[in-house]
Amino acid sequence: MARIKIPLTLLMKQKLVKKMNTKHKADGASSILKATFTKNKIDLDKDELSIAAAIVANDSYLNYNALAAKAKKDRDTNFDPAFAFMKLGLQNIKNFNGGDVKELIFWGATLVAEQIVYPSAFTECYKMWGKFYAYHTSQAAASPLISFAADNAYDIGALNTAALLSPQNNDDYNDHLKSAELQKKERDVLMKPVVKNMRTAGNFLKSHFPTNPKKCGDWGLEVDDSPQAPKDRKTILGFGVTRVIKTARINGYITNIGLVNVSIYKGKKAVGTEKVLKPGEKMGILVGYSTITIVNTSMLEKAIVTVTR
Repeated sequence: MARIKIPLTLLMKQKLVKKMNTKHKADGASSILKATFTKNKIDLDKDELSIAAAIVANDSYLNYNALAAKAKKDRDTNFDPAFAFMKLGLQNIKNFNGGDVKELIFWGATLVAEQIVYPSAFTECYKMWGKFYAYHTSQAAASPLISFAADNAYDIGALNTAALLSPQNNDDYNDHLKSAELQKKERDVLMKPVVKNMRTAGNFLKSHFPTNPKKCGDWGLEVDDSPQAPKDRKTILGFGVTRVIKTARINGYITNIGLVNVSIYKGKKAVGTEKVLKPGEKMGILVGYSTITIVNTSMLEKAIVTVTR
C-alpha cells in the first residue's frame, strides 16, 4: 500500500506546504482540495505563517541549547579541578590520620559506613567544596593541605577563585535549558496542526488517485509504495481495555511482554473462541488473524503485547 511521506525537517515541511498552497491556488475553483480544505477548516496561508514562526522558535531552541552546552562546559571547567583536588585532599587527610575518617566530617565530607560519599548534583558538590575550603582556611598555617598542595603544584586559592564562578555558570545552564524547552514546546504547538493538515491533504490525494498515487507529487508530496518490512509494534492496554488490531502480519507473532494474561480473539469483536496468552508467551499469527481483538481482563495491571505488523 502506498504511503504518504511527511518530510522530517521543518524547512522541507515548509517547502511542501508552499508547493501545495501554490498548486491549490493555481487550480482556483477547480482545485480538488477545495472541498476537503473547507470541510476540515484547512487554511494553507495560516499554515505557512505557522511554519515560519515554528522555524524561528526552532532556531531559538537550538541557540539556547548551544548556550546551555557552553554554560555547562564553563561550569565544569571552573569547578571540576577544585572538586578533583578536594577528593585527593580528603584521601590524603584520611591517610594522614592513619585511616581514621571521623575528622573528615569537619571538612564537609558525608560518611556512610566509614566511606566518603560524594553527591552527584552540582549544587551539593559546590556546597561540599565550600565547607572543605572554609575549614582549610580556618586552620590557617596548621592545615595539612598546605604541604600537600605545594608538593603537588596545586594553588588552592586559584582553585577556589575559579570554583566561585561555577554557580553563575550553573544558573545560566539551567536558565538556557528552560528557555530551550519553552521554544521547543512553542515549535511543536505551532507544527502539530500543520502536520495534521498535511496528512489530511496527502491522504485525500492518495485516495483520489488510487491507481496512480505518484500523481500526488504534483502537490509536492512524496509517495512511498515500497513494501514495508515486518515490525513488532508495542501495544499497551489499560485495566480491562479491549483493543482491535487490523494490521497484524500473517506469519508474524503476538507476544505478551507484560505481567498479566491477555485474551486474543479473531476479528473485530471479543466473541467466539479466545486464545489466552500468558506473560512471556507468544503465538503465531495465522491466516484469518490479520484482524484481531486483544483484551486485558485484569483490573489491577496494564497489559503489554507486541504484534508483528
